[in-house]
Formats: sequence, C-alpha cells, structure tokens
Amino acid sequence: MPYFTEPEQALDYFYNLLNTNKTTLGIKYVGYADENILPQYPAVVVSYNTPIDRRIHATRQFQLEWALQFMVYHARLTASHKTRTKEDMQLAKAVRDLLHTDHTLGGSVIFGFVQSERPGILAGSKGQATVATTLIWAGESRATY
Repeated sequence: MPYFTEPEQALDYFYNLLNTNKTTLGIKYVGYADENILPQYPAVVVSYNTPIDRRIHATRQFQLEWALQFMVYHARLTASHKTRTKEDMQLAKAVRDLLHTDHTLGGSVIFGFVQSERPGILAGSKGQATVATTLIWAGESRATY
C-alpha cells in the first residue's frame, strides 16, 4: 500500500474512524475541516491547518511531515466543575487512545502519534465560551518525485 502523500488523506481516514467510533466514545458530532457550527456536543472537529514540511530523503524521494488538529469540544457545562473537568479529560484521553490504536494508519504512514494535548476555553463567534481540548497528531510519510 502506498503512503499517504497529502494530509487530507489522513484527515479523511480519521474523520471516518471517529464517525465509526463516536457512539463508543460518547461523541455526538464529528466535524470536518473548518466547521464552526456544531449541532451537538460533545463534538470533535478534525482539521488540517499547519504547513507540510518536505525534505530530500533518498534518491527521488521526499520525507513528508505534517500535522492534523483535533478539537474536542466539551459541553457538559451543567455538571460541577470537578465532575466536568474529569469527564473532559476522560473524553480527550479516549480520543487520543483511539488515534493511537494504529500508529501507521494501516500502513499508510510511517508513523503518527498525538504529540500535543492542550485543554482550554475557546471563544465562539458570538462570544460564548466553550471548553475544549486541542490534540495535535503528527505524521510522517514519503513521496517520490
């Protein structure tokens, strides 16, 4: 199987993986790319918004390094802060664990992993605060030229 050479290939892979497993994870909605309207919470939006790095690796071959962003939107704001914080961390961990079930995406990348997890509060377009965790998945593959 050839390696993924474009980030959107991994984006599609993870979008499908999350949709397939959303009931198990307790996710109500999976968004793609720059979706801002989330009809249900908790939600995860998979996007690609970082540059791709290419280096000469071998004869007629690039080494590709790129990253995908997973925004895990938590919406259990009615629960107590202690309960909500624990649930938020558990949901982010469950998403990370799912992303780590196959570090090669079925042989489509050399290796990929969640390199960063950042909890925080995001301001929405209408000023509403949303508790979220950002996961950054970094992947490496090869492409011929």
